[in-house]
Amino acid sequence: MTDHKHYVYVSGPMRGRPAFNFPAFFEVEHTIAYTMGAGWLWDVERIFNPAREDCDRYGLPTDEPRLAGEWLIQHPEVFDLREALAADFEFITSVCTDIVLLPGHEESSGSQAEQAAARAVDATVWYVHPDGSIGKDDPRDVEVRSITVAQLQAHMDQVMAGEGIPVEAVANGDPIVHLTPDGRGEVRAGLPTEAAERKAVPVATGVLDYFPDALVEVARVSKIGNDQHNPGEPLHWAKGKSTDEADALLRHLIDRGKRDTDGTRHTAKVAWRALALLQRELDAEGSAVAAREPETVDIVTHYGTLVRRVEVGAR
Repeated sequence: MTDHKHYVYVSGPMRGRPAFNFPAFFEVEHTIAYTMGAGWLWDVERIFNPAREDCDRYGLPTDEPRLAGEWLIQHPEVFDLREALAADFEFITSVCTDIVLLPGHEESSGSQAEQAAARAVDATVWYVHPDGSIGKDDPRDVEVRSITVAQLQAHMDQVMAGEGIPVEAVANGDPIVHLTPDGRGEVRAGLPTEAAERKAVPVATGVLDYFPDALVEVARVSKIGNDQHNPGEPLHWAKGKSTDEADALLRHLIDRGKRDTDGTRHTAKVAWRALALLQRELDAEGSAVAAREPETVDIVTHYGTLVRRVEVGAR
């Protein structure tokens, strides 16, 4: 390369992700295009978004990346992986100056190969952070330090007042309290630690074996809800969205015995909302964790700004 313009390649997981992860690719492309010079990259000549390239190749709408990705998944006979890879690697080996890695890139064999090729031509590696920003810091790098429970409580008070950095508190390797980026604390009691007490909570034989078909329907509701509220993201409960559990439960109860517009049973949504309502109550209490607080805990921060998303459980 003889000029100083940047030719950016977007890399990340596609296969095995909802809608081939197209929404995430387009979101990052938008971030790059509209933050040129805003602290991370100047003078971008071209952004190579493999999802956009696939849309152009097969005449799919670029303004509806989720629908485009779903269409390709439903028509595997159309997609030519070798053709796509050839175009991808031609860009990387011929002009690529920067490669931007989406979350989950380390799990994708294609992205790993793209990274190797980009590094071989001395392209600069950038990472998409959990908050959507782009930087050279790998978001998997964390800082761990030990503090007392009293110090953690003081830190929680600072976060609630908008004066502290959200953290994840860990005792003996197990998360015990999670402070979300907006400062809310989440605590989950989980299963008892004593053998006799654990046997008194028969999750498999007392829940799964009781309601196998009903739980399948609830799982369908979770999947449809995730696709609606978190398109292109791995399955997870975004607790900050659609929080009116009691009212929603009763609305679906009125239509029990019928199916909603998305094809799922209203009664399944009643069950989902009931479980969500109970979970929120248990999260709010957190009494089991408070009774077993350790003297010291480790806190984990991501390069001083954002908390890693983890499963939260008690000791």
